[in-house]
Amino acid sequence: MTHTPKPKRRALVLALATTLATLLLIVANIVASTRVATTGQRLSELESQALSLERANSKLEREISLQRSFQSLEAYAKKTGLIPINQVLNLTSPEAIARAPVDSAPATFDVAQVPQE
Repeated sequence: MTHTPKPKRRALVLALATTLATLLLIVANIVASTRVATTGQRLSELESQALSLERANSKLEREISLQRSFQSLEAYAKKTGLIPINQVLNLTSPEAIARAPVDSAPATFDVAQVPQE
């Protein structure tokens, strides 16, 4: 039976332990690098998505602004058969309402009949 002297055995164990520790550090480094790369890629995707959503939001804000514009309202009014008025009649009291000529009174308008777009 061969017997390795203790100093050689210690050196061998130390070399083996150092090699294993180095391998563990290399594996840990690879895992950490992979996580950093994956996180960086995900962050890039989220930034791209945020930019896309900001552009879509700006487009929707412009469309809302356009829909609320006077020209849009005027076009909608013409499309639905409304006509512009030539004279505004301000009625401030029951007596003024009673004295107002019948032909200058505004037509009734039912909001429930306006088509929703």
